[in-house]
Amino acid sequence: MATSKKGTTPKKKTEIKKRTNKVSATTKKIKKNEGKYTFLLVLFFILLFVVIGYFTLRVQEGNNVPNTNNSKIASEFRITSSGEVITLTAKDILPDAKGLMKDGYVLNYKNESSENIKYRIRLVRDKDMEKECDCTNRQINYENIKYSLDGINIGTLTDSDMVLTEGVINSDNDATLNVKLWVDKNYNEKDHHFHGHLEIEEIV
Repeated sequence: MATSKKGTTPKKKTEIKKRTNKVSATTKKIKKNEGKYTFLLVLFFILLFVVIGYFTLRVQEGNNVPNTNNSKIASEFRITSSGEVITLTAKDILPDAKGLMKDGYVLNYKNESSENIKYRIRLVRDKDMEKECDCTNRQINYENIKYSLDGINIGTLTDSDMVLTEGVINSDNDATLNVKLWVDKNYNEKDHHFHGHLEIEEIV
């Protein structure tokens, strides 16, 4: 008994051909867009590395910023210094004799260059501390602040001249300033403060 073979009908051939054409078209479309996807992927990673690099640099720069309350830099590191935060309140309203007996505020500084440098040291207000203390409008005026650099002679300041001393520091040398600060005994504003620090600058 003969067995009849079922062949592929024209209708099935047409369906197979359509599917093949669809697969082929999809493959061509993927290949056509492959370059575009690759470009976008590369661009994404480039932007990612740029962003990471930028924030890394900002963090490093932030870590290198000196504390403005404790350290002052003059003339691009030619003179480096470190000192104390200065606070004067009602307890520092003193007669000169007692003011001269106070412990002084210390500023250490060094000439990092290969040249002798002329400098000045001044007393400056610390605006950040004033805001933190909420006493911006209750500040002791400069002319009521007295100082001594040697424990004997007494000097006074003005709003236009806050310079404590000037001098020359030799190349690769370091030095220390010890200044006693107090408030004139006749100052009556007991709730006033002074917040500041010693700042050194190069005279050019």
